[in-house]
Amino acid sequence: MRMLLLLTALVMFTACASPLGGRQYLPAGTGIDPYQNARAQAEEYYQEGLTAESQGHMEQALNDLRQARIWDHDGRQDIQTALSRVEANTNRQSPI
Repeated sequence: MRMLLLLTALVMFTACASPLGGRQYLPAGTGIDPYQNARAQAEEYYQEGLTAESQGHMEQALNDLRQARIWDHDGRQDIQTALSRVEANTNRQSPI
């Protein structure tokens, strides 16, 4: 009988601790950054854009920096500055 009560208590405690198939919300201030992956993707595109720019591949740099701006949730000024610079260089190099 005692074993049955302990087993019942364990099942009830476990059922309360984890919802079955339901959403799990994180309390505020947990230190988890929900945009961590997006920030990493933005940084990757930004670095690839700078590399393409330094190698003279302006169209590729333009594409990479546009992707960096799309993935950037922080409105980083360095991404916008690089994008503006490459856009200006691309427009100067376009045949008219």
